[in-house]
Order: sequence, then C-alpha cells, then structure tokens
Amino acid sequence: MKKVHNGFTIIEVTLFLAITGLLFLGVTFGVQSSVFRQRFNDSVQNFSEFLRNIYAETMNVQNADSGRSKQAIFGKLVTFGEEYNFTGDKVNGEEAFVYDVVGDATSDVGGGGGGILKALSDANADVIIKEEGKVARLAGIVESYKPKWSARIQPACNAADCLKPIKATLLIVRHPRSGTVYTYVMANSAIPVNATMKTPATVNSILKSYLTESNFKPDPIDFCVNPMGEVKYDSRADVRIKGNSRNSSGIEIINDVGDNKCK
Repeated sequence: MKKVHNGFTIIEVTLFLAITGLLFLGVTFGVQSSVFRQRFNDSVQNFSEFLRNIYAETMNVQNADSGRSKQAIFGKLVTFGEEYNFTGDKVNGEEAFVYDVVGDATSDVGGGGGGILKALSDANADVIIKEEGKVARLAGIVESYKPKWSARIQPACNAADCLKPIKATLLIVRHPRSGTVYTYVMANSAIPVNATMKTPATVNSILKSYLTESNFKPDPIDFCVNPMGEVKYDSRADVRIKGNSRNSSGIEIINDVGDNKCK
C-alpha cells in the first residue's frame, strides 16, 4: 500500500516565509511612505493656513487687550528664528512668533504722505505698550507657531546654512488712514522681540527703529518646508508670499519644479 505524507518540506516552508516576509516589507514600506507623504502635505497646508490666518486677523482686527480708546491694532509682526521664547528661555529658532502691532489711533496719523512705514512710525506703532511709571509689556494678542510633524521652516537656498531655521520678519499691516493692507519683509533677520523683553523695565520701543525702507521691503519671500526635519534639499516644499500682498491670495504653494526655490 502506498503511504501518503502530509505537511510541508523545509524548502517549502522557507520559500513561504521568504515570500511572506517580502510581501510584508513591501506593504509596510508602502504604508510608511503614504503616512510620510500625508504628514508632509499636512505640514505644508498647516503652515499655509497659519500665514492666511495672519492676513485674516489683520483685516478683521479685534482690539481686545490694549484697553485704551486712543490705541489701535494695525496688524501683525511675525518673526522667524528668534533665539528666545516668551518666557525668556533660549530656543532653537524653529518657532515663529506673532505679535500685534499697536499704535496711536488719532485722525491725523499717516496724513503727511511718505508711505505705510512712515505712517506707522508717525503712529508710534510698536509691539509693546509702555505706560508712564510702568514696565513695558507686549501689546494685544501674542502667539507662537511650530510646524506639524517635526517639519522645519528653512530659507530658500542651497548651501549648508539653508538647512538651519529661517531668519526673517514679516510685517502685515493696515494703513492707519486708508485701511489698505501691506506686506513687508525683512529678510535674513528676526527682530529680537523676546530677547529685548527679558528686561522690560528698560524697554521704550522695539519696532520703531526698524520702520525704514532699508529694513522692510515689499519683496516676495519663499519659505521652504522641510518634511520631518529631513536634512536634505530635494524634498522641500516652497510656500511663497508674493511681493506686497494685500491679502491671503498672495500665498502660494509652488508645485512647478522649475519655479520651486527650495530644490
């Protein structure tokens, strides 16, 4: 009588395990790649939304904190790459800080010509309020922002320093008289608001000395969003604010490889 053998040989089991392992690795890699892409897209969209909200808050101002009828909020100052946070602790420069720009709300402010920067200077615009006999304090609403999923915001260039956090300052403000929104950029430098406020009793102003055309320019600026903190260039996304944008429509996510300043 012929004997019937049940089961698998060692070779068959080995082949099965090898094929199963390869399939598992392929599925796992595909899932990880999909998760990575989704997180990266979330980071880019979240950063774009952060910038859009600044325009929305500038155009729909809520004078919530100054408590004085002679004061008005003209817009926002946004710093990238500050060395200190709100509490005076040293940080790595990967946070952005958003400050209200507050100044005099008198009717004659900005009436002598000279553009928005002069109008703000005439209005004694600043990110602090210094009341007589009191130490300076940050005005209005103050916020901080960090990119999602450990992404980093970097400058648009291709050198070793371009993998460091971007240093830049945005001034998004309404004209005191006309209400027109203007966007100004101070490239390669972050106004050290938090470092200055470490000793508020000695602070008289922060912003006013910077309100010149040699500092702030109506230029475009490209922010490179680097996914998951990867230290390489080829995966960075370009989020651009067009020159002298009037509203959030000036924010673009650059998908054209030839126009992407972050590759």
